Amino acid sequence: MKWRTTGTVFESRFKAMRERTEAMREIWTKSTAAYHGDMVDFPEMMTWPKPVQKPYPPILVGGGFPQAARRVIRYGDGWCPVGRSGSSLLDVREKYRQMARDAGRDPETLPVTLFNPAEDAGELARYRDMGIARVVVMLLSEERDKILPILDRWAELIGRTNH
Repeated sequence: MKWRTTGTVFESRFKAMRERTEAMREIWTKSTAAYHGDMVDFPEMMTWPKPVQKPYPPILVGGGFPQAARRVIRYGDGWCPVGRSGSSLLDVREKYRQMARDAGRDPETLPVTLFNPAEDAGELARYRDMGIARVVVMLLSEERDKILPILDRWAELIGRTNH
């Protein structure tokens, strides 16, 4: 089996990512899987356990627009954009949805996940209203007495936003 995980050449990193993703999908969904690409290549094999989530865990692709959006539409299940504010994200999100439709994919099956939003109820509500599927809160490692109040604030914000 050929599957390099380190030392990927910068210029071919996205091809490697695509082939690895396609290979994982084969392994996850077939009793006997094989994959033959330029960067990932293996003959028929059987491997277990398979993922609990069916048909497999969602493959979320991160990166900027439009390159990452193209990768999502080709082989992903959702997009994690980087470096977007609310207004520019709304514009880009509509372009992303149109790209999906143009490629024959249903944009409703390709949700957007945002990482590291501001701790702001208004911003979270705007993201919810524009159809962002989820946000992932990024927290620094802190001692218990510092991190628990932050988690409590986020829990309250998320609870208010989801109602």
